[in-house]
Amino acid sequence: MPLLPPKVRLEDVVLDDCFDDIELRAVRDAVADTGRPVQERADRAIRLVLARRPDPERQLLAQEVLADAGHHLADELRRRATAPDLDPDDRADTLGLAAAAHVAAAWVVRGAGGADTVGADPAKTSHILFEVADDLALDGLRAVPDSPGCALARVVAGRGRGVPDDELLHRFEVARRRDPLAFAAHLQTLQAVCQ
Repeated sequence: MPLLPPKVRLEDVVLDDCFDDIELRAVRDAVADTGRPVQERADRAIRLVLARRPDPERQLLAQEVLADAGHHLADELRRRATAPDLDPDDRADTLGLAAAAHVAAAWVVRGAGGADTVGADPAKTSHILFEVADDLALDGLRAVPDSPGCALARVVAGRGRGVPDDELLHRFEVARRRDPLAFAAHLQTLQAVCQ
C-alpha cells in the first residue's frame, strides 16, 4: 500500500512547515541566514509583517514564523520599533514583531522542558526576556489598542511569565478584539490553561 494518496508526488509534500506560503518561507529563510547583514534581515521581517496588516491571521502567522527564525534579531527589532519617525500602526506592528522575537529568544534560553528542568541562570534570563517582550507589546497596545501582533505577544509572554489564568484570559480577550477567531491566540491560551 502506498504511503501517499494517488496523484500526490513526494516532491509536492512540504516538510517542516505548518503553512503553505512561498513568500513567508523565503523571508523566513533570509531572516534565519546569519551570513546576511542584521539590518537586511530585520528589514525583510518588518516589511513582510507590515504588508500583512490587512489580514490579521496571515500577519500573526508571519510574526510568529519570523520571530522564531529571527530570535537573534530581538534587540535590532526593538531598536527599530522605538524609532521616533514611525506612524502608530507601523510602530505597533514592529513592536509586536520585536516582542515576539524576545519571546522566541526566551524560549530558546529556557528550553522546552518543565520548570523543574530549567537551571537558575536560564530561568532568570528567560524571565527577563519575557518581561521585555511584555513591555514592548504593552507599548504597542497603547499606540494601537487592537494590534493583533502585540496582543498575541502579550498572551505568549504571559504564558512564559506564568501569569494567573484570569490575567491570561484577559489578555486573550484583548487578542480577540480585531479577529475574534484568531487561531494563534486561541492556541496559545489553550496551551496555557489546559492541564
